[in-house]
Amino acid sequence: MNFEKSMLKGSEAITLLLSKLGIKNAIGYPGTSELSLCSAFAKHPDTKMVNGRGDKESAFSAAGANIYSPGNSICILHGARGLTNAMGAIA
Repeated sequence: MNFEKSMLKGSEAITLLLSKLGIKNAIGYPGTSELSLCSAFAKHPDTKMVNGRGDKESAFSAAGANIYSPGNSICILHGARGLTNAMGAIA
């Protein structure tokens, strides 16, 4: 997929913007609403999608990746269930 010269979906636009800001890795536990964003990260040539073992674990993994290389990783969580499950890691 050509992210630069085509009509973009919202998830592709977010991926392109984050890639241009230096984000290289997305760590998530894909479920429902976040599948499109996870798929866009997996397809973008400059980013990598890593499947986590759970919401909390994905948040910890993204935090650890940012300690190793600041500002290069994000965690993709479902807005309700995923965020609730990861609250311990976020806190």
